[in-house]
Amino acid sequence: MLFDAVIQQALKGVHGLLVDNIAPTRGLSDERAMVCLNAVLGKESVPRALEKANDTAPCFALREVKYVLDQRQRPKTTINQLWCIIEQLNFSIGIKQEPRMIPQKKRPTS
Repeated sequence: MLFDAVIQQALKGVHGLLVDNIAPTRGLSDERAMVCLNAVLGKESVPRALEKANDTAPCFALREVKYVLDQRQRPKTTINQLWCIIEQLNFSIGIKQEPRMIPQKKRPTS
């Protein structure tokens, strides 16, 4: 159960950083967002949680986030891919989630 909490917290952190990167607010540049995203997934507890947690939708989503970050693509490309992952998790039908896990803020349409 502790691993699920670590995964939920990491996904909340990823989502928060993506929201901070949205164009109108632009609290974070793409490059700074990438540094922060890597820091969230670089916490000691996250890799262990990904290894030991049950295979749930949030766990798979966080593994996919880690995979995308490990690809070392251009920041904008990575951020767009991460938004797709977070949006899929948010709208997964039949997946039991904490209702407040991911606020309903969406990325801007370009």
